[in-house]
Amino acid sequence: MTKSLILTAPHPQLRAPNKPITILDKKTKSLLKTLREQLILSDGVGLAAPQIGYNYRVFVTDLRRALPSFPPSKNPFRFFINPVISSHSERKITAKEDDGNYTLEGCLSLPHLYAAIPRYPNLELSFFEPDLTTGQLVAKRESFSDYFARNVQHELDHLDNILFVDYLKGNDLLLYRTNQQTGQLEEIDKSFIYGY
Repeated sequence: MTKSLILTAPHPQLRAPNKPITILDKKTKSLLKTLREQLILSDGVGLAAPQIGYNYRVFVTDLRRALPSFPPSKNPFRFFINPVISSHSERKITAKEDDGNYTLEGCLSLPHLYAAIPRYPNLELSFFEPDLTTGQLVAKRESFSDYFARNVQHELDHLDNILFVDYLKGNDLLLYRTNQQTGQLEEIDKSFIYGY
């Protein structure tokens, strides 16, 4: 079995500059393959290249986890290369579930930590998608909403050296951690994250 390559904060590579990808060569294809494998291994929704030690502007998502109605017969993995938000909703919101609780955001590089982070509910993203058949990078421009928009913004933050806990600094947002004995979430002091 492949071992996890996921870096955890405060690893310096999570804050290092990330280079754009300009060509779909053997090195890039190998990176995409590794990203996909690591996302499968992690059982996460998305994973950005810096999280596995590669400082390039690309992330992958697992559409089965981001979109519950995703058809099982289609390839669930989607790559976003050199993504840029081209437009977005007027304001950010903190999403609420049907039960009235806020949607909590977590991160594979910050295990067991969660917070309700304000995000744009709708956005348009410009990016490149790899066409492994032709070996080309294909320009795309698509709209995303709700949970998938939130996921895209989280992964894009990694490409800009931002961790979700950065939004807690100086804001009235709560931080939670999973209690290792009970499995329950408990509120913790935000000063915990200032070393990240």
